[in-house]
Amino acid sequence: MDTGGGGGTAGGTNGTTGQASTRQVANQSRQVTAMQTQQQVRTNEEILTRIIAQHNQLSSSLRRKVGPATVRRCFERLVGDLAWRGADETNGNICRIAVQPPRMATPDQVDVIFLEMG
Repeated sequence: MDTGGGGGTAGGTNGTTGQASTRQVANQSRQVTAMQTQQQVRTNEEILTRIIAQHNQLSSSLRRKVGPATVRRCFERLVGDLAWRGADETNGNICRIAVQPPRMATPDQVDVIFLEMG
C-alpha cells in the first residue's frame, strides 16, 4: 500500500512539471513570434527606405533629363486623367441608378415625410 501512495505523489509532481513546461513553451513561442515580428518590421523599413531612395534618384534624374516644366506637365496630365476617370465612374453610377424603376412610398412613409415637413 505504501507503493500506491508514492505513485500518486509522483503523478502529482509530473502534472505540475507538465504545466510549468507548457507555460515555458508558450512563453518561448511568444518570444519567438515577437522577435520574428520585429525582424519583419526592420525588413519592411529597409525595403521602404530603398524604394524611397530609388524614387528620389529617378525623380532627380527625370528632372535633369527633361526639365522641371516637363515633369510638372506630366504630373498635371496624370492628375487630370485620374480626375476624368473619377468623373466617368461617378457618371456611370448615376446612369445605373437612373435606369432603376422608381419605388413608391408606403402610406406609413408618406405620413412620416409630411410630419417631418410640417
